Amino acid sequence: MPRPRLIIHGGLGATEADEASRAIRREALAPILQEATSVLKSEDALQAVIRACELLEDCPLFNAGTGATIQRDGQIRLSCALMDGQRRRFSGLVNARYLKNPIRLAQILQERSDRLLDPHGAELLARAQGAPVYEPAQPEVIRRWAERRFDSAFVGTHGTVGAAAVDGAGGLAAATSTGGRFMAGVGRVSDSCTPAGNYATDVCAVSCTGHGEDILDEALAARICVRVGDGMSLEDAFERSFAEAAARERDFAAIGVDGLGNARWSVTMGILVAACYGDDGQFLATF
Repeated sequence: MPRPRLIIHGGLGATEADEASRAIRREALAPILQEATSVLKSEDALQAVIRACELLEDCPLFNAGTGATIQRDGQIRLSCALMDGQRRRFSGLVNARYLKNPIRLAQILQERSDRLLDPHGAELLARAQGAPVYEPAQPEVIRRWAERRFDSAFVGTHGTVGAAAVDGAGGLAAATSTGGRFMAGVGRVSDSCTPAGNYATDVCAVSCTGHGEDILDEALAARICVRVGDGMSLEDAFERSFAEAAARERDFAAIGVDGLGNARWSVTMGILVAACYGDDGQFLATF
């Protein structure tokens, strides 16, 4: 029988981040993992990753929902994706605005024929569902934008949150949500709303974070899932995919689970903010 397992991440952090800032994020993951794991025990993998992603969106420490980062024009644009591995069903939003929890709209889209919406479609759906207009920008994000808005170039830390899970029946699901890259060009679209950044099958589920264009170039989440489907172990699929990516100097990370309940995370550079419970129930974090 599969071992139920949930793994979550809060994105990539800079290698120069001090221990105090790392500890704050590590501690923030603990109650989120605990609550989402309780959902996994009582419901299924899909509901667990939705709840995990929603809680991560609500935490201003992470770049998704509340606390999302900002593009060069001073606007916040939110992208997300949700995938049910058993049904091979993908849904999501592209550069949506004025939302508190984009992943909840992706959940609604799972049951619709049109499952990936642009900003206009997302706004119409949100209002139709009675979701209030919500401004996710935090004062610190606005301050940073005001200070750097005339810089010709800016390289910042990566965000994005996500979760991957397998339930006791072997069902797998993945969810990913992001505010994109700080000071990205106006209208730039993240990998998070594509199968490159978020994917699940009946044998594997993967959520990615890091430089979106690198993730797109590698088709990372889908590539790992396909390799597991072709007979590779989760560990081998991660190792091969990340070895190839490192040779091409990619900048990203990923988390994943397989149908047996094995969990895995890997990173090419930077510090991944991720956590899960070990087989003994101990809280495990990546940094």
